[in-house]
Parts: sequence; C-alpha cells; structure tokens
Amino acid sequence: MRPTYKTPIAAGSLIAALTFAVQGCGRNAAAASPPAAPVVTLVAEDVATVESRELATGPIIAGTLTARTHATIRAEVGGTVVAMFADRGTTVAAGARLLRIEDRAIRDAQTSAAFDAATEEGALFLAARRLTRSEALLAGGAISSEEVEDVRHALAAAQSKLVAAHARLSVATNTLERTVVRAPFAGVVSARPVNTGDVVESGAVLFEVLDPTTMYVESAVPSADLAMIHVGAPVAFTVSGYPDRTFKGRIERVNPAADPNTRQVPVFVAIQNTDRTLVAGLFAEGHVAPSTGPALIVPGAAVERTGGAAALVRLTGGRIERREVETGRQDGDGTLVEIRSGITLGDTVVLGVSRSLPTGTAARVAGGKTVTTPTVR
Repeated sequence: MRPTYKTPIAAGSLIAALTFAVQGCGRNAAAASPPAAPVVTLVAEDVATVESRELATGPIIAGTLTARTHATIRAEVGGTVVAMFADRGTTVAAGARLLRIEDRAIRDAQTSAAFDAATEEGALFLAARRLTRSEALLAGGAISSEEVEDVRHALAAAQSKLVAAHARLSVATNTLERTVVRAPFAGVVSARPVNTGDVVESGAVLFEVLDPTTMYVESAVPSADLAMIHVGAPVAFTVSGYPDRTFKGRIERVNPAADPNTRQVPVFVAIQNTDRTLVAGLFAEGHVAPSTGPALIVPGAAVERTGGAAALVRLTGGRIERREVETGRQDGDGTLVEIRSGITLGDTVVLGVSRSLPTGTAARVAGGKTVTTPTVR
C-alpha cells in the first residue's frame, strides 16, 4: 500500500490568513469600544473659588449716600447776576465768593444813608453845644428853665434821628454785602442753576454746596434686629461703582421711634470720606457688625439643601464631584455661606444649572486649562 501524503500549506498563505484575522478582530474591537466622553466647558459665571474672609451676619443697611453737611444757598437780594466765581465741582473755602449781583442801586442807597448819618451827627453835635450854653445862661439867670427844657428836647430828637440814620446805613451796608454770595463752609459746589445775566429774585436758589469728607446713609432695620443695633456699631459697605472695595462706617444715630406702618427703625450711619472717593447720590449696601472672624466662604447659590443635609458640586482634577458639606453662618441675605467642612481654601465650586452635571463628568473652565484643586480628605 502506498502511503498518503497531505499537501503542506505555504508559509506565506498562513501569515496572510493570520494577519487578516488579527485585523478583523481589531476592527471588531474598535467598533465595540465606546467613544471618549466629551469635555463640558463652563464659563466664568458658572464657578466660584472658595475664599477665606470676614462674614457679615448683622442686619442689612442700604440707602443713598448723602453729605452730612450740605446747604442750599438762596439769593438774599434781587437783581441781575453780573459775575460768577464758581461752577459745579468747584472746591471752595469757607467765605469764598460764589456769585455777585448788580449793586448800583443798593450802593447809591448806602451812599445816601451814609450822608444822612453824617448830617445827623453834625446836628447832634450842634444840639449838644446849644444845651451846654443854655445851661450856663440858666445858671446866670439870663434865660428861663423852660427854654433850657426846649433845648434838651431838641437834643433828644437829634439823637433819635442819628440812631435812625445809622440803622438805615447798616441796612444799606448789609444789603450791599449780600450782593456778593459766599460759601457758608469749605466744600464742593454740587449745583448751580443760574448763569451770568440771569435776573433773580430774593429767595431764588443759586447754589448747592456740600462737604464731601463725611457721608451718611439713612436706612431702616426691622425692629426684630434692634438687639444688634447700637450707636458706634461698625458697618461695612459696598458702593455702586466700587465693586471690589469695602468702605467702613459707624452707626451715628438710631431713631427713638419705629415707623408705625412698617415697624422698622430709622438708622443713620456716618462714613468717613477724607479722600473724597465717594460722591453723594451713590447707592450703598452693607451689614452691621461684620467682624465675625475669618471663615471659608462660598456663594449661597453653590449650596444645595435637602432636608437637613447640605451639599455642593466642585470641579477637581478636571471632573465634576458632588460632596456633602457642613454649613455654618451666613450673611444677612444668604448671599454668602460659611462651609465648616467638606472643602478647602481655593477649591472651585460650581453654580447654577451646571450643578446638575453627573459626578465624574469631564469639565473645564473656558479661557483656561482644566481646573485642578486639592482633594479634600
């Protein structure tokens, strides 16, 4: 019997077959693996950084800044404005000239009053000499006592006329001085509703001047917060136009009666403004007695509360992570909240609708690299 031989497979064909099989498996594996998860991009408004600072827990004080010392200057005489020495924004010293009203008629009246006073002084001098002579003649028996009495009456009349003349002169002089309007104190001109050439009447508003070195805010607090309100209590303010700066003030006065309709108590807070940074009319908002010690602070919008538990979402290692935290104090309106445990200083927390992202979601902040913060242990 002849032996049976199987035809051998060529080496090249085997390698090709194996290569094809491996490539096919690779394609199947690639097709089976899920695509990489996309990275969610957050904008700056979606995140906040955990900070350490003072937490204001007292009642809110809010109101419009007003200069504590201010004056509305009115015309004391009528006439035409002939000269203007100050405008809005001009810094003036106490007694500085602001405006002059035409004074020709008033000056003429003063001149006439001065002439009348001089005339009456001369008449009084003559009446006094006549009385002296009359008394000498009476002593010698040359005239009667009735004649001397008439001379005395003439002297008294001359004295009265002189007093009246001096009064008219004083009025004319004071009126002339009032044609020049002066600043009542050192400050800044805040309003000037008249111009050169205007004809003004007595009582018309000419200027408003204020002293900007001390501002005050008039506000009202609920009667329930009166225990935290007292004269001298510190107040920390933020002012519109200066979002990153805090201004210090103190309660200067507390109204002794509450408003019968709102049951709120008016409070007056003085704010030193020696560098004249603040201007009247700006809106200021602050808290009474803000010095409560440093704390880790997050925006109130970052905290989620479910029953008695609190949690927040942070961005760490480029991933969204939800953590339970222990909260503490908060400011008067809940804008800021103290976190006592669960996060560390410098962590990035997520705000708003972005908190609904699932744990583990890859995320980054627009305009920068993926945020990496220390892990809380």
